[in-house]
Amino acid sequence: MMWLANEYQRRSAADPSLTLEEFAIQYAVSADELRSYNPVLATETDHYVALWHGTTSARAEFIMEEGFKPKRAKKSRIFFTQSPSLARSYAINRAKNEKDYPALIKCSINLGDYNDYEVRQLKGAVVFAFRAECIDSVVVNKVTGLHKQEKQRSEKTPKKRENGGEQLTDVAITFNSGRAGIAYWLNSYLKLDGQDRMQEDHEVVVKIKGWLDSEAENGKFGAVPDDEVLKHMEITT
Repeated sequence: MMWLANEYQRRSAADPSLTLEEFAIQYAVSADELRSYNPVLATETDHYVALWHGTTSARAEFIMEEGFKPKRAKKSRIFFTQSPSLARSYAINRAKNEKDYPALIKCSINLGDYNDYEVRQLKGAVVFAFRAECIDSVVVNKVTGLHKQEKQRSEKTPKKRENGGEQLTDVAITFNSGRAGIAYWLNSYLKLDGQDRMQEDHEVVVKIKGWLDSEAENGKFGAVPDDEVLKHMEITT
């Protein structure tokens, strides 16, 4: 076990994207047990893992606004997988049953934020089952498959952040956000509809994405304050 703990430290130095949880799954051991064998690992508090969630287009719209929520708060769990193909397959089947379009959501979830989840194997893929009332949409990096018709968002009441500050749109940007999330935020803030909406390849979206990536490389993570996004948007336009 000590060898595995040291091996993870060596491999993660060469590949910073490799999380202890992902490494532990590869060797069918407990991540917490590995931490107990290496004092350096025991001090880690952030354990991000890339996960996919398959759903329908209508449900994806809801998730972007309200976050991930189980069907039944007391019994159900929120499922993600490390396999995009498994998530896509689930999305296709669910969309067929609900007569909707399939949608695939890529997320970056900090496992250190949750203490009640299971890791399972399903059809050869790793599946995470979280027991939580809600997983905020701030974890979303990219959404594909949105087909819902455009709608006005001007009548929405701005939400409040947990720290008491006013949130300018109904979804936050993180330092790990993809172009889809950035475009969604800009379109929501600027109230752009139809042909006026910014796409993922818009110059402003690309520049903001580059800025976020550079900040993430410098160690920043989590939600980006709206005023910082606005300030950088002014720089890029």
